[in-house]
Amino acid sequence: MSWFYFALKFLPVILQAIRSIEEILGAEASGKLKKTLVMNAALASAKAGGPVNSKTVKMISELVDMTVASLNTGGAKKGDSPA
Repeated sequence: MSWFYFALKFLPVILQAIRSIEEILGAEASGKLKKTLVMNAALASAKAGGPVNSKTVKMISELVDMTVASLNTGGAKKGDSPA
């Protein structure tokens, strides 16, 4: 699966997981815990479609990291709504 197609497929799941976890846990929780929870949500979605290999796990992890970095750079905070 190409990176572009992969990102289009999983980005909505990852964005919603990040938003939900931020709303529930807020700033008090560690970034490591939040990433674990987002990864669990994304991997559950991936496993619904069939077996998940280590390459898929790595790609999901990279997409989570890039998404969080983009949101942090853009100044997205709890309670912000998308434009």
